[in-house]
Amino acid sequence: MTVVVKSGRIQAVARFGLIAGSHNVRMINAAGKYMIPGLWDMDVHTPSPSAPWDERIINPLYVSNGVTGVPDTGGNPDLLEQQRQRVEDFALPGPRIFFAGPVLSSGQSNSQTVGVNNPAEAREAVAKLKKSEVNLLTIGSDISRDSYFAIADEATKVKIQFDGPVPDSITAAEASAAGQRSFERLSGILLACSSKEDALRQHGSPAPANVQSHVNSHAQGLMLFASVGLRRPEVVQAVAPQERRAQLPCLRSSFLAT
Repeated sequence: MTVVVKSGRIQAVARFGLIAGSHNVRMINAAGKYMIPGLWDMDVHTPSPSAPWDERIINPLYVSNGVTGVPDTGGNPDLLEQQRQRVEDFALPGPRIFFAGPVLSSGQSNSQTVGVNNPAEAREAVAKLKKSEVNLLTIGSDISRDSYFAIADEATKVKIQFDGPVPDSITAAEASAAGQRSFERLSGILLACSSKEDALRQHGSPAPANVQSHVNSHAQGLMLFASVGLRRPEVVQAVAPQERRAQLPCLRSSFLAT
């Protein structure tokens, strides 16, 4: 099988000998090897400028492990644009970078978040980030219900996608219907899989959402132990035994209502 790659993209695939050669073509004998599509790490957060290890270690590691694209779902837009430009100029080995800029979250604005506390602020934040030419929007889990739907509506109008965790104030089904493109860390999914989702929400008000957030974090821990433990047991051993034991009862209790 012959694969033709031009400007970093696959142009043609055919049986050996069916694609004409040329003196402008570099031939690579890949016998015994395999090729896969580029992978994506869908929830990346670039460190601050005070952490240069990100560029010199993390970015090359993405590429060496087959990750060719990353959406940074909450970081400094200026830093990310500089980093993206260095990658595109081949000055820095790394994946293609798409970024959201600051997270849309309740409360006060800071270097990592844009404060959104009502629908008017929500629409203003979407317009501002769209103007700054970010690739997508990231919504925080603490956004109010009214603010969330204002963000979704405004994002649809200006044609920019949004993602992030499912806010505690809405259901996963509502987020999907509103146009949210992805649910980071599977937030909202465990509760959505319960046959008693409505009853749980009505019975405990904020409690089910808090439990859900807690379970999500512990579920991530279990997946981390499972994926890393086989290859890096020292990483798992570095976590305090009482913290490792805490993962299981929390996750187990979340399934009692299913």
